[in-house]
Amino acid sequence: MRLTSKLVVAPILCCAIPSTLARASVASPKGPIQLQVDATDTVHKVFSVTEVIPLHGEDSITLLYPRWEIGSHAPTISVADLAGLELQVNGQPVEWRRDPLDVNAFHVSLPRNATTLEAHFQYLSPVSGGVMSRNIVQVQWEHMLLYPQGMKVKDISVAAQLRLPAGFQAASSLRVLKAADNTIDYQLCPLSELADAPVVAGRFMSSWLL
Repeated sequence: MRLTSKLVVAPILCCAIPSTLARASVASPKGPIQLQVDATDTVHKVFSVTEVIPLHGEDSITLLYPRWEIGSHAPTISVADLAGLELQVNGQPVEWRRDPLDVNAFHVSLPRNATTLEAHFQYLSPVSGGVMSRNIVQVQWEHMLLYPQGMKVKDISVAAQLRLPAGFQAASSLRVLKAADNTIDYQLCPLSELADAPVVAGRFMSSWLL
């Protein structure tokens, strides 16, 4: 009997897992983004956001609104939930225009020698789904920020602050810098880490040390 051998070649499939936030070319970060989220309007289910973005002497910038969220592992974030976007430099409004092909991209022309860009907008939480109610608030940071194109998200530092309704307690994997008067300041962290650290807060919440 003659024995023969066969070489079986099994294909190896490589799967790229998309990150929560898109990445572009590298730029040098100048300072942290200051992000303030006001989650006190539980009646209208609206989060109010103020964001201060450091600039690098450029005459224009493109801001991106995230597409991917960790909870669904898919591009399920809708830019339609972002409302009332206003951009300012030194207290003066600056114009922005939406990219004709990418509705999540906002192109902004900047005055000379601008050092920071201030953004004001609202995130309209779903009417149902438990994101915001009179007794519960869930803060998913990737829904409540814009970030500059041209930087890796792991290189963008964010100082996040959250204001909650009176009497609410919060839980998150983020480290707390200080908390007073229903306002929590979190320690500086990369944007990639912030997007992976939602906050769950409620009126009837307790914690126990195990």
